[in-house]
Amino acid sequence: MTHHHRAPDIEIYLKGLAATDLEQWLAEQLDDLAATKRVAGMPKNARPFQGIWEGERFTILVIEKVVDGFTSLWLNSPELPWRDDQECAQAAAAHFQREVRIAADGWQEGAEPDAWISIAPDGSQTNIQWQTEHS
Repeated sequence: MTHHHRAPDIEIYLKGLAATDLEQWLAEQLDDLAATKRVAGMPKNARPFQGIWEGERFTILVIEKVVDGFTSLWLNSPELPWRDDQECAQAAAAHFQREVRIAADGWQEGAEPDAWISIAPDGSQTNIQWQTEHS
């Protein structure tokens, strides 16, 4: 028996990708996608959506140029077409033919914040150091 551990949410970073391109891809991957209103406290470049997958509604946040020309994608649901960050990143890298980055250890307490994995369009992975917090 294989145990599929699902991540509580998914967060990936896509190099130089327009939010509109990402929106189109998400609309194809999910059962439904609708833009929602920005709420107080969200960055100006944030684009919130509501997604539906297998009857579950959840929040999606796309932020263009969040760091170093990367666009971030956050899907706040454990029930998604992908099991985890890595599966989603590999699908996105292959589809858009560009680099996608994910946190190396999925935001665990005490994790190395600059440890990331870069996923190339061919699916190959490289461990990298990436400073996303500007001090």
